[in-house]
Amino acid sequence: MKNRVIFLDTNIFESANFSYESDNFLRFLEICKEKSLKLCITDVVQKEVYKRIHFNIKEELERVNKNFIKLILSNLDVSVESKVKLTEKLVEKITSDFDNFLSDYDVEVIKSNFDQSLLIDSYFGIKSPFSEQKKEEFPDAIILLTIKKYREDKGVDVYIASNDSGFQEFCDENKIDLYSKLSDLTHKLNMEDPNQELKKLYEKHLDDIKNEIGKSVKSQDDFILYSYDSIDEVYVDNIKVQDVLVNKLDVIQFDTDENSIQLEVDISIEFSANASYPDEDTIIHDKEYGVYYYGMKNHATIETTQKTTCIVVVSFFYDDTFSADEIDIQDKEFEFSLDDRTIVKLEQGESFGSFKW
Repeated sequence: MKNRVIFLDTNIFESANFSYESDNFLRFLEICKEKSLKLCITDVVQKEVYKRIHFNIKEELERVNKNFIKLILSNLDVSVESKVKLTEKLVEKITSDFDNFLSDYDVEVIKSNFDQSLLIDSYFGIKSPFSEQKKEEFPDAIILLTIKKYREDKGVDVYIASNDSGFQEFCDENKIDLYSKLSDLTHKLNMEDPNQELKKLYEKHLDDIKNEIGKSVKSQDDFILYSYDSIDEVYVDNIKVQDVLVNKLDVIQFDTDENSIQLEVDISIEFSANASYPDEDTIIHDKEYGVYYYGMKNHATIETTQKTTCIVVVSFFYDDTFSADEIDIQDKEFEFSLDDRTIVKLEQGESFGSFKW
């Protein structure tokens, strides 16, 4: 069997919020070590990560009120004179974390070194990853051509972890395995051992496991729905889970000591709820006092489907039964729009009120 190498794309780090301590990320790193898999990035990815760290921090801080930042920093006893200085400090810290990750896990940075005529031919011939719609994808092309040459030079099998849809055609043409999430790749590596008893139990009970996950999510009552589509607060109540669709399961870990498996599960939750908010057609603005008055309220019945991910621990017992009670839903707050896609019923009622904006 050839040696195997995994290349990580920029979006893998960005989707992890440039943090490497989550259970999923750590489990991925652990199984790579167990199976002696080498981790690499290209020099283009390294530079892109540095750039995205700065961009993301700057963008997030731009959304935050300047006085609110000062309040937080004063409570943390941190001395930063301006938002610019804070940005610099955060960029320095997160960039250092990324560099330490590369060092701690022996991630090799591969220099872009390939026949440049291939890049030119791909661009003018509109070959993957270039297309009529994406003619400027030079970074992607350089990344992929670098990986292809590395595979040819080293004689290794290569996997790429990236959620860039533009990678797919190139990888298909060059027979490179592409995984959109780390959990997809972790699942593939976990399922390689045909003699794994837990794997057999998982496959045997798979349909029942899906049903149990759906039932467990449906029984939970602490979801929050909200909308910013009104000039004033949207009051949401009577939130009900109508259905749960289990879209995808990835095995993150087999725990033979506990006779259990850990799954990352992508789900879609179908909600219904009531939403009340001022009827904008009845709003009057009192400019002198800066107050808005309304005379009618809309009372809408809404339906919305939201996607999220949950971590599930499935325990197997000696009587050939199992439990899937340990479920951690990663996001339980969802924003919805007040439009024809969600509103299934709309009534109006008199309700005089006011608010400031």
